[in-house]
Amino acid sequence: MKNKKQTVSLRKALHTLGNRHHIALLVPGFIRQALETCLRNEKLPLDVRQKLEKILIDLRNLESAGKEADVLLKQIKQVLYNKLDPDKLLIEIEDIEGIAKD
Repeated sequence: MKNKKQTVSLRKALHTLGNRHHIALLVPGFIRQALETCLRNEKLPLDVRQKLEKILIDLRNLESAGKEADVLLKQIKQVLYNKLDPDKLLIEIEDIEGIAKD
């Protein structure tokens, strides 16, 4: 099934992007906390512990990249809002999973 296209304001599109980005930023932190709890189990086999520790490093890197992207997104929004009227500029987006309804 082909996604329906929606026309929304730039403000709406950036707001939706920010919401989705925020959710994506939280997920690695939740997973990291769960893995840290698992690593407190002293009975974990060494190979499992080493794999979990490697995953933790990757999750920390993902969290760091997400925070950097968050700063960049805020900077881009500020520049666009200062140069354009975000409520009057309309853009067409794919309405994936009801994004335009957010």
